[in-house]
This record gives sequence, structure tokens and C-alpha cells, in this order.
Amino acid sequence: MHFEGEFIVSLPREKVWEYISDPHSALDYVPNIQELNVQDPDRFTATVGVGVGSIKGNFNLEFEMIENVPPNHTRIKARGSGIKSTVDFETTVDLSATDEGKTNIRWSAEGNAGGLIAGVGQRLMRMAAEKMVSQLFARLKTQLEK
Repeated sequence: MHFEGEFIVSLPREKVWEYISDPHSALDYVPNIQELNVQDPDRFTATVGVGVGSIKGNFNLEFEMIENVPPNHTRIKARGSGIKSTVDFETTVDLSATDEGKTNIRWSAEGNAGGLIAGVGQRLMRMAAEKMVSQLFARLKTQLEK
């Protein structure tokens, strides 16, 4: 599954980078995050509540920032399991400064799921994943504009 989007926030690129490169910030914008453990600035684990159709439960996810080019670009990989299922995804975020001192945020996410959660049907799973990704980036925008 592939998702992408773009939005502008009224903060300079360096401030946006400072926020998105701090794993602790995820507590503010990741939907249904229940626990976060930071090993170092580039590696952390999280427990996140997930629901697809009638299947609901928690996923334990391991995140790694695999590519950082401050203050312009980051790529994060995640792998996890829960509810008799597995998930792998990768997210890329690119930041660019606008002439007005704002920041354009362009993002893309690619993900795959297997096991029980994948058995609910591709269309239902895609809708649930799209909703979660959309919520995440909408909440990120809200947090950056506070």
C-alpha cells in the first residue's frame, strides 16, 4: 500500500526538523500510541492500538531512522507484530523552506501487512491504513501549528 501527501506549516524548516527528528514527539501525533521507549535518537519502540474491521488489538513496533539529512529529509522504517499479524512500513519526509519562511512538508508511506489482519480483505485494510496515516499527518500538522 502506498500513500503520499503534502502540506505547509507556518514554522521555519529548522523548527519542523527539530520536532520531527525527536522520537518523543511521536507521543503527540501518532494515533493510539500507548507506550514509547527510546533507545537512542535513531531507534525506538512503540505500542500502538490498531483496528481493522472486527480485529482490534496492539502492535509492538520497532522504528529506525535509516536516513537523516538535517534539516531536509528523513526516512523511517518500522516493523512489528501483534494480533497474530505482522506489519512493515517505511515513511519518507522531505522538508523545504518557502519564500515566506514557512515549511512545505512532503511525505510518502509504503506498507505491507500479513497474517490475521491481512485476511480482512485488501479494500478494508487499505481504508483502515489510509485513515490511520491521514490522522497521523493531520495531527502532526496540528501539533506544528500550535
